[in-house]
Amino acid sequence: MDTLFVVNMIGLFGICIYFALMRRANQLTENRFALLSVAYLSYFLVSSIGSMPDADPETSIEFIFILIVLTWVIGYPVARWIYRQFFPPKEL
Repeated sequence: MDTLFVVNMIGLFGICIYFALMRRANQLTENRFALLSVAYLSYFLVSSIGSMPDADPETSIEFIFILIVLTWVIGYPVARWIYRQFFPPKEL
């Protein structure tokens, strides 16, 4: 297994622990969950593409930029929706 993949999975485990601790302290909000989730996904995508040995630097920078923009445009609302599915708002 590639070392970078192992580091990314350890980072994912750390993010999940952070989410659990923030939820336990009642400080995890929908926006914070979405921001951290999409930021980690962006990091994972960039590190995965950057570790490809045959990637052309010129093309990969443009591709990474487009991929990150699409990740944030699509991923942020999806992450907010996922948060609402797991933790529905409390009704009075």
